[in-house]
Amino acid sequence: MADEGEKTVKRVCVTGAAGYIGLWLVKDLLQRDYTVNATLRDPGDKRKSGSLLDLARAEDRLKLFQPDLLKEGSFDSTVEE
Repeated sequence: MADEGEKTVKRVCVTGAAGYIGLWLVKDLLQRDYTVNATLRDPGDKRKSGSLLDLARAEDRLKLFQPDLLKEGSFDSTVEE
């Protein structure tokens, strides 16, 4: 059991984070001090990732991932970190 002074990291994975619902979910989770691992088809596409990266607290608490649904194990790092 953690001491009361220790802070527990709350981490979640949001798939389809660039979609309408995903974006609002990520925003809400960041506001609630969660660390978010978010999946996108192309994190390099600033039209999709830009909205996520501009959210408050995203710089410290948001990680973007690009798993491949057709490749076994590609989501492992997304949900383990």
